[in-house]
Amino acid sequence: MELPTYFTKFLQDIRPTENQKDDCQTGHKTLRKRLESYDDLKQILVSTFLQGSYRRATAVRPKGDTKLDVDIITVTRLKREDYPNPDDAMDIFVPFLDEYYEGKYERQGRSFGIELTYVNLDLVITSAPSEAEEEVYNSQAVRTILTPEDIDDWLLVKSWVPPENRIRHTSILKTASQEQEWKTEPLWIPNRDAGDWEETHPLEQIKWTWGKNARCNKHYVNVVKAIKWWQRVHHPDDRPKGYPLEHLVGVCCPDDIKSVAKGGYVDIGNYC
Repeated sequence: MELPTYFTKFLQDIRPTENQKDDCQTGHKTLRKRLESYDDLKQILVSTFLQGSYRRATAVRPKGDTKLDVDIITVTRLKREDYPNPDDAMDIFVPFLDEYYEGKYERQGRSFGIELTYVNLDLVITSAPSEAEEEVYNSQAVRTILTPEDIDDWLLVKSWVPPENRIRHTSILKTASQEQEWKTEPLWIPNRDAGDWEETHPLEQIKWTWGKNARCNKHYVNVVKAIKWWQRVHHPDDRPKGYPLEHLVGVCCPDDIKSVAKGGYVDIGNYC
């Protein structure tokens, strides 16, 4: 029995509220605007974009006074070989943080955590991509804030633009659909605990999530939210969490499901 109305109500109750989503937008838009207009960072800053469960539309409503987290990737021209100690690269952003977020940030293992009254922001610094890939990170496909719940046709290609920019370009979707998606290299982020840089590939995570959601008739991200909530209630201290859990659900969840209930049959009990 699939009980679609029950799942609809359940998902309404565990999704972030509209006010919480608005708070997230206010926080990350303000941070990105400040970063990109800060004079002392302009020479090293390539782009900023969103990653994490907020961007992938897999975040669930926080409990109690807990706030939503938004991850902001800051793509820089800093070269790892010039900063073998990643702390030294992170130091470059301290004057910016002192000016705008004094007393509200702390240096974490792989990011700066910024705690505001209404949202938590994770500022992730990355080392330089190849010069050829700077175009990718400045594309609208990367910089968009849209999620799989907002739009179906996102593609990591040069011609993709969000709906509000398509009015004068009626053929843009056809052009974008015919392009081959960019295959990007991993980015490198600081791992302060290890005293070194480590690989991460947020764009591939976003691409994979979007593709899986399409193959599941838009139910995949809701299956993930349901499983995350179940884990929070029944196994709050267990691993995996975050993207590893999302990907595990995706691997176990069959394509072409017609409901969240069908996706909820995935057998991940031995892993959670």
